[in-house]
Amino acid sequence: MSARRAPSNWGTVGAALNGHILTATQKLADNNKSNDARAIAVTVISPNLHVGNLDGIAAVSGDIWSATVQITVHDSRHNPVNGATVRGNWNGSGPVGECITGGDGMCTVLLSSIPIATRMAGFGVTSLTPGLRVQASQP
Repeated sequence: MSARRAPSNWGTVGAALNGHILTATQKLADNNKSNDARAIAVTVISPNLHVGNLDGIAAVSGDIWSATVQITVHDSRHNPVNGATVRGNWNGSGPVGECITGGDGMCTVLLSSIPIATRMAGFGVTSLTPGLRVQASQP
């Protein structure tokens, strides 16, 4: 008897943060029909996230300027979090800015074409959504 592991992509768009059942089916014919399929419970683990840093950068071009905020997202152990969606508002009420963190845990939002007479722009994070991670339950 040999065991073989194969990678599998699991589309998580629209998946709820709760239990799921994955069923694997082997396609090699043998005399033992009882080993053709196996189901396993999978629990989606939502990590504890927080915004670790917000860095602001301003760039002037003639009579307008732009504001960029670089956001860093950490887990509970201060490791960078890949795939987290950060959403927030510029200047308290909008417009809305949104970005998804990369492998370094960072992403950026941009507010452009700000009149030069406007002296300040602020960005406040309103929600932080993790990318889904899964952990298989042991049978």
